Amino acid sequence: MKTEAADTPSVLSPATSSVASSTPQSKKRKAAPAKRKAAAKPKAADINGDFTPAKKAAIMERIIETGLKATNLNDLGAEFGLSHTQLRNALRSGRKGNMRDKAVAGVTAAAGASQA
Repeated sequence: MKTEAADTPSVLSPATSSVASSTPQSKKRKAAPAKRKAAAKPKAADINGDFTPAKKAAIMERIIETGLKATNLNDLGAEFGLSHTQLRNALRSGRKGNMRDKAVAGVTAAAGASQA
């Protein structure tokens, strides 16, 4: 006579281990792709252009002629070999030592000298 326990598979057998375990098996995560080294970025001077004293003077003359609000920075940058971002940063208010700050300081100093 066979016992009922002999007919049922063992709880520890490999065939039923996934059924017998109380926690589900975790899914294997795929390995993250290897990061590629970024190519050496070209220097800003290579891409954009340099602010030379002659360029700064010509840009300020153009802005004084046309007005700051009416000046198109893209056209001005293309003419002088500078990027829109370079010009925007140089003409942004509140930045100490940029072209706008120096121009305002020069105008206020000239106005103060003429009143004295």
